[in-house]
Amino acid sequence: MKINILLFLLITLISCQRKTSETEIKKISNKSSVFLTLYPEMSDSDFKNEVNRLNTTGLLSNNKFQFLLDKTIYDFDVINNNISIRLNYNRKQTIETIFLNYKKSDELIKNYSNEKLNLLNIFKNKYKRSSNQFPPNYTIMAEELSKPNYEVFEDAEKYILIGWQVIGDRIPNKQESAEEIKKIFPNRKSSKKYDEYAKSSSNGGGTAVFGIEFEINYFRKSILDTIINKTWLDYKETEKRAHELNSRKHNLKIKQEENIKKL
Repeated sequence: MKINILLFLLITLISCQRKTSETEIKKISNKSSVFLTLYPEMSDSDFKNEVNRLNTTGLLSNNKFQFLLDKTIYDFDVINNNISIRLNYNRKQTIETIFLNYKKSDELIKNYSNEKLNLLNIFKNKYKRSSNQFPPNYTIMAEELSKPNYEVFEDAEKYILIGWQVIGDRIPNKQESAEEIKKIFPNRKSSKKYDEYAKSSSNGGGTAVFGIEFEINYFRKSILDTIINKTWLDYKETEKRAHELNSRKHNLKIKQEENIKKL
């Protein structure tokens, strides 16, 4: 069983990420732009024709852009989102929790986090970080952008929007497991439900997913400026409503305390 799972993980990793030869390294390193001759607002037919041409010339491989990092090729899917061109990279692995503990899960999450940093640093070195960024820790209300983290870079002509998500079902250690059980069963009374939950928490069960989602978006500046400005307006309105709600709660509490004093 364990051998089969390890074999499955090995195949998964090889299919998404692989070492490359010196010839391939030279070929990929000579590419001047990750977006090649693709640009936002291409028609579907123009995009398809250009992708076919790029496949023929070897600048794309089976509709994928091959990205070189530390002598390893990353295969990015090339997507036409109409208002942007996106390069999309996903790598995930599913592991049965009986083969995991908190140290192994922490190590996997750390490895994928380092992989994200290595990819992100390429663009930090190549492009200037834009002063026009999305609000921090705020969900972007645009269906084209679904990642929890985004950073905007720019040159004279375009925005490069990098989005990412590190995925990790962390396995808690014994102390964390005990605290979680205590929250669910504060009285710690033995019962069938409690015993079953405690057993599943300590022995593991099911599966855990680890991985990374990383996207590179090419936007015209006017388009992304509009999305960012709209997001800031939504953010400020949400903050205003939250402040007003907290103020009403505070005033109500004061009034209730005054009424109690009058009794």
